[in-house]
Amino acid sequence: MLSSFAEHHAECIDGIHEYVQWLSQRDIIAPCILFTHRVWGDTRRSDRALEPIASTIEGEDPNVLHALTDIVFGLRQRHWYTLDTAYSEISYEMFDSDPERYSSLSVSETRAAKRASYMAIDEFRTFIEMIRDSLRNILIEIEKYREQQLLMYSESFWTAFITRAIDDVKSEPQHWDFKRTLNMWHVSGRTAPDIKTQSELDFAEGVASFANAGGGVLIIGVTDTPPRRIIGIEGSTTDIERKLKYTMDVLVDHLQYDRNIVVMQQVGVSDSNGQKQTCLIIAVEETESPVSVKDKQGRHSYPVRHGPGLIRVDRDQLFRAKAHKNSDNCDFMRILAQYTYDK
Repeated sequence: MLSSFAEHHAECIDGIHEYVQWLSQRDIIAPCILFTHRVWGDTRRSDRALEPIASTIEGEDPNVLHALTDIVFGLRQRHWYTLDTAYSEISYEMFDSDPERYSSLSVSETRAAKRASYMAIDEFRTFIEMIRDSLRNILIEIEKYREQQLLMYSESFWTAFITRAIDDVKSEPQHWDFKRTLNMWHVSGRTAPDIKTQSELDFAEGVASFANAGGGVLIIGVTDTPPRRIIGIEGSTTDIERKLKYTMDVLVDHLQYDRNIVVMQQVGVSDSNGQKQTCLIIAVEETESPVSVKDKQGRHSYPVRHGPGLIRVDRDQLFRAKAHKNSDNCDFMRILAQYTYDK
């Protein structure tokens, strides 16, 4: 039955195999996306895990590949065969039913084989269901990511969000922060180098604090105390472009993370007089690992967004807090969208 199923669905199996090969080319551990805790849980995943010997499939020990194939088809779990499990279960049942005669009884091969067949097919069915659910989950995550990216780069969304948020009398919540301007834009390194350096670090820590919490956005060009007003970024187009380049350079210099997690863009928002003002959006993804800020002396801080401000925590503490994170994400965009459009 197992062989017939595999032959009948060979095209689908080949398709999944090609997908796994493509994933492994992206990253050696990328195929693990098919075995996430969210879908499999701890028990199902650990029962079907076997430590490889080689670093590639091509170089793997044939015995390991054979064992992994047995696991897929439900013929074994880790280091014990389904047939052995069937023998053990029947033996325990016989003991429970007649402990006095147990020593003189034996498990027939026919009975054990029949039990093992049912168990193997059930295990195989579970494996196929989990792979199916994993693929569905991947599609859901892809669609969610696309929706978030569309919002992230949508000027109309940011305009709607700012328009609603400036009328909120509450202080900035966990996922957004308004700034009239950035202090580092107005400090000359020639006259006050220490102040300029500190203002750059303050800005970098503000960005990192979002990444180390749930992600979020800085909106530059809006007064940060009620009643809030849209004032935009001062300067000509050339001045604004220079400020944006300088801002990104500061993040490159001070943020310690191996991937880009910041999206910066200009949006035009009408002020109270109906005049179009240029505001700067700095959207920050939530990261799966801690983001640190390095100063000129090579010291690292680990800021975390806390309400409208931030706190600095220990690196190990932050690692523990992020232990359940599987990837960088923009999930905060759903919160912003719900806030913007839900009345």
